[in-house]
Parts: sequence; structure tokens; C-alpha cells
Amino acid sequence: MKKAYKNLEEVILCILLTILVCVSGLQVIARYLFNNSLTWSEELCRYLYVWTGFITISFVIKKGTIIKIDTLLLFLPEKLKKLLDVITSLISLAVVSILFKNAILIVQKAMASGQTSAAMKLPMWIVYMGPAIGFLLAIIRLAEHLVFLFMKRKEES
Repeated sequence: MKKAYKNLEEVILCILLTILVCVSGLQVIARYLFNNSLTWSEELCRYLYVWTGFITISFVIKKGTIIKIDTLLLFLPEKLKKLLDVITSLISLAVVSILFKNAILIVQKAMASGQTSAAMKLPMWIVYMGPAIGFLLAIIRLAEHLVFLFMKRKEES
């Protein structure tokens, strides 16, 4: 269970990207070999791209590879670097929490509307769950990072 949690984003992304590649490949084969386009494949691929984009947010937070300008950090003392890490993590957590709250509101509105996608007739709330899940995972990974920073700080004291 611990290994599954540790690699959660990687597993989800591998599954989504595998489906994306297979469906895209199937579309190419159907279009060029059989001269028959699949009506649902483009829509599914678009939704999978959205999901992978939002799951990737959590992945880069977990890996610590979020885009940041760290030139200034090279010249700061170690204590100030750690303080800035905590501050930026708290700000990120606040922003992602607000985004998560709004993503949940959008999912609720989509559920209430009963709207479905054009080609696949997929309930749109499923599509809108991608951002909500991505932001929730990002909140969890940011909280983990903050706990790690505070635990590390206690050990150093």
C-alpha cells in the first residue's frame, strides 16, 4: 500500500498516457487504413490530456521539479532558504486549496446540470473531476513537503 501511494501519480499518468497513445494510434489506423474516422477518439484524447495535465501538477510537486527561479537562493544563507521554502509552500498550498474548492464547485454544477459530452455521451462531471483530483493530490503533496520541512527542522534543533 505504501509503495502504491508513493508512486500514485506515476501509475495514474502511465495508465492515462497509455490509453491516450493507444486511442490516438487506433484513430490513425482507422483513418488511414480503413478510411473511417472514429467519432469519439478525439474527444477522449482531449479529456485525457486535461487529466494528465492536472495530475502532473502533483507529480512535479512531489518530485520537487516545479518551475522556480532559484538564482537568488544561491546567494542566501541556509536558514533563509529554508524559510523561503516554507513560505512558498504555504502560499502554494493556499492557492491550490482555493483552486480545489472551485474545481469541486464546478464538478457539483456539472453533476446538477446532467450535461454529457458530444461524442461519447460521457457525463461532464467525470471530465471536470480531473482538475479536482489533480488539485487534491497537489494539496496532499504540499502538506507532505511542509511536514517534512518541519520534521527536518526539529531534527536539526
